[in-house]
Amino acid sequence: MRLTKATSLALLILFYAIANGQDTWTQKSDFNGGPRYWVKTFTIGDRAFVLSGGNNITYFYDLWEYDSTIDVWTQRASLPAVGRTSAVAFSVGNKGYFGTGSMFPTYFNDFWEYDPDSDTWSQRADFAGVARHGAVGFSIGNKGYIGGGYGLSDFWEYEPSTDIWTQKTNIPGGNRGVAVGFSIGNNGYVGTGAGGGSYYDDFWEYEPSTDTWTQRADVPNGNRYASFGFSICNFGYVVGGLRPNANGFKQDFWQYNPTLDTWTQKDDYGGGKVACHVGFGLGQKGFVGTGVDSLFQNRNDFWEYIPVDTCIISGVNEFNEEILLSLYPNPTSTYFNIKTSRELDIGSVEIFSSLGDRVYSNSLPGKEIILNEEFKEGIYFVCILYANNIISMEKLVITNSE
Repeated sequence: MRLTKATSLALLILFYAIANGQDTWTQKSDFNGGPRYWVKTFTIGDRAFVLSGGNNITYFYDLWEYDSTIDVWTQRASLPAVGRTSAVAFSVGNKGYFGTGSMFPTYFNDFWEYDPDSDTWSQRADFAGVARHGAVGFSIGNKGYIGGGYGLSDFWEYEPSTDIWTQKTNIPGGNRGVAVGFSIGNNGYVGTGAGGGSYYDDFWEYEPSTDTWTQRADVPNGNRYASFGFSICNFGYVVGGLRPNANGFKQDFWQYNPTLDTWTQKDDYGGGKVACHVGFGLGQKGFVGTGVDSLFQNRNDFWEYIPVDTCIISGVNEFNEEILLSLYPNPTSTYFNIKTSRELDIGSVEIFSSLGDRVYSNSLPGKEIILNEEFKEGIYFVCILYANNIISMEKLVITNSE
């Protein structure tokens, strides 16, 4: 099936619509590492990893993996360095990266790579900027970015393949720490934060191809810091944080649409008023947890967010030629073939459940692959992507093997 502009919208609404049709927060299993604040996280495929943080007594360096499909936390290899808070983490490809942060009054600039397949850490080149805490970090494509932090606004790009840091254009709007930072598609976003007695609600978009920043619509509901931001599909989210007034803890939750440059308020965070927390997106869902609440108690609860909105993948458009996709046998109870009418040099295949959860993702070598994955009985959608754009999609039916 070729996705024209008309059929793209109709199929994507069908494909990515969330089943219950409403914004929902659902409490999940508590973080097994115990109550703490200023933890960091990165995601690799359908797995999330949470590490570091503090609890007023201890600085942590342990690492935990969260499996959202069974709601289970599993401890992994600890960071082979000192514990810390207010660090930075992101992922590039199938590796996680972690660095900077503080064990007050000591600041760090060491930088580490985590391989989930071998459950091992490797030290990489130190972050090239000065040691810091409260910086932002995210990845775009095959590169990572770290910038800002208390008293700082410099911005750096990391190339994992060469282990080299390159300084880029500073984050505009002044020095800031504990801001929010995330990426959507090919752009990065940084906003809010605190520094030098100032508190911010401004919001900036970074374009790596031109190394430029563009100011976007301010984050609503006043200046804030110690919030957290993450992305799900083609939307960004900012949740909670502190306002610069007495007991100014927040639990409001905002969605950013980069196409329209607009903010929309969503249902308040299910865990109440919180700051110094963490969040991440997995598939079509968001997860938020830990932090400090308005009673100044450390938290280890975790919550799942399912959005009401149609989740549209960035860059869905028409391809310059028709790519036919065939699945056989279909229906099937075991293996099936995925075949395209033409070999794609940068093609990939992704399979989603009828609820929008990604259950398979891999490159597409050649024109045909045979999968023998264990999928549950139900309806799935097989998508062929070219340069991160969906160019063809077909329905797959998995039947009971009995």
